[in-house]
Amino acid sequence: MADYLVRYEFPNGLYYDFRMNGNAKLAPHFKLYELANTKGKTTIPQFVFNEKVWNFLECVEEFRVWYNKSINPTSCYRQVQFNKNCGGDSLSLHLIGLAMDWKCVAADRTDSRRKEIENQWKVITMKHGIIGGCNWYTGGFHFSAYENERFGYTNFVHRDYRGTSSDWK
Repeated sequence: MADYLVRYEFPNGLYYDFRMNGNAKLAPHFKLYELANTKGKTTIPQFVFNEKVWNFLECVEEFRVWYNKSINPTSCYRQVQFNKNCGGDSLSLHLIGLAMDWKCVAADRTDSRRKEIENQWKVITMKHGIIGGCNWYTGGFHFSAYENERFGYTNFVHRDYRGTSSDWK
């Protein structure tokens, strides 16, 4: 497994760069390579950590334990160029490691199951004092954190993109 260039950003603006193997576990159910974008045009994949990213990953891990199934992220942290290439918003929370897209099994695509999944994400983020969000896509979900700081929302955000041009399958 390749090494990744990792940056930890401290609240005071200082940062520390280091290399980490892609198989390194960041949480009991998630490895670095699953969360760092590897489709960018850099020779060394990158990932940026800070306190908010750790809080987000803690929420995702807590959700994974509740969900009791594998979550295979299709996109989490994105580098700017990859975000542009995939049509991501210039303010995307993916750019700062605070969003995760993941595909779900067919049984989890009913409206009632989607609402249950979304509600659990809402409960978890609220418990951690985070304004979260959940987007529905035909093939899965987009979970986000700190919607208030990036977009000014004051409550949990729900978006349904099934059947729109923003949908991914």
